[in-house]
Amino acid sequence: MKKKTVGILLIVTMIIISAAACGKEKTSDDKKESAKTESVKKTDKKSKEDYEPAGVTRKEYQNMTAQDLLDRIEDPENITEEEAIALVSTYAYVDYDEEFEREENITDEAVSTIYDEGGWLPDSEGFIETLITSENSNVRAYGFSIMDSNLTTYETLEKKVEEILEKETDPVVLYMALESFSSCGSDPYFAKFFIKMAEHENPKVREQAAYAIGSPWSKGVEGMAEAIVKLMNDEDEYVRETACSSAGYLADDDLIEPLVEILDDSGQVELHDACIEGLTRMWLDYPFYYNTSEAAYRATLGYLSKTPRTEEVPCWTCISYVSYVDEDEVDEWRTRATYFDPDEICNIMIDILTDSDANWLARNETIEVILKLGDDAQKDKLKSTMAGLNDEDASHLQESYERAVEED
Repeated sequence: MKKKTVGILLIVTMIIISAAACGKEKTSDDKKESAKTESVKKTDKKSKEDYEPAGVTRKEYQNMTAQDLLDRIEDPENITEEEAIALVSTYAYVDYDEEFEREENITDEAVSTIYDEGGWLPDSEGFIETLITSENSNVRAYGFSIMDSNLTTYETLEKKVEEILEKETDPVVLYMALESFSSCGSDPYFAKFFIKMAEHENPKVREQAAYAIGSPWSKGVEGMAEAIVKLMNDEDEYVRETACSSAGYLADDDLIEPLVEILDDSGQVELHDACIEGLTRMWLDYPFYYNTSEAAYRATLGYLSKTPRTEEVPCWTCISYVSYVDEDEVDEWRTRATYFDPDEICNIMIDILTDSDANWLARNETIEVILKLGDDAQKDKLKSTMAGLNDEDASHLQESYERAVEED
């Protein structure tokens, strides 16, 4: 029994000693190590929240006004490069929304005030390079957004830009670069960059890549047609829409078939407007009138002629595309576009107008097309057709016709 009691007392004593040891005051070495660790934590926190080139902390910025930012500039009409860098570095504290637009902020307000008062931000290579090489992605994004699309205007930045973009991962920065350099498709580096961005995981980046790939400056560049077709089938609706409408700028007849496949698909009616816009760019190309694809013209009229018509086919928003003909600008184009036949188009419009199965808005759009393209005989035909309408939408269409004639 004594042995058992002694054993219990020994255990209790050890527990008390252990507890005392755990609760004892830290030694000076312990305190130093703890302070060092705490200092590292604070430094890390500050580096994430504050951007030194801005000259103010994030917390200070949040309590400032645009005028406070302007007060840091000695002469807003003659802003120095150093002052400009400090000003636009505050973009580090500005968030972007899901559309990659900057949220309302005092930096934009201050910059606008400078412009309104006759001032200007620097455009030197040194200024631009400072921004696009910034450690902060928001500042890099701003730097790319203000760059001249013609890189030859810069003596030393072209290679630097390529080096930066090869390593860049931030989607907003990539989006801004695509937007600024969208007219550089004929440049071998940017052609590859555009095609690479068409594979990016972010749909906004892919959408901007679709604009860059489907552009007049990418016409005839190897790989662009294949890339735009892939984007036509992207998982994101807005990417698909952009690709379909922009494809026409490439003026490649190989793109007609994939566009027509979508037009033949009643499950993709949301893309029909974009597809007709793309096709029309291949044969009409308003307002430039460069392209003359008869195959695209035939595909467009084929869609508009398709029966049976429904509320969704043809899409009412695409009817007017065929009438974007500026008589003061198209004389030279019409000598090349021998396929263009206003009578043929007007006859199709009359057919849509008299089809009560078609969307009444589509029928309504045909009136403007005939008044725009039709000769006197076609206009007389339109007048008699309007008088003969007697379906449930007739009164609305007749009223619309009367207004259009008065304005014509």
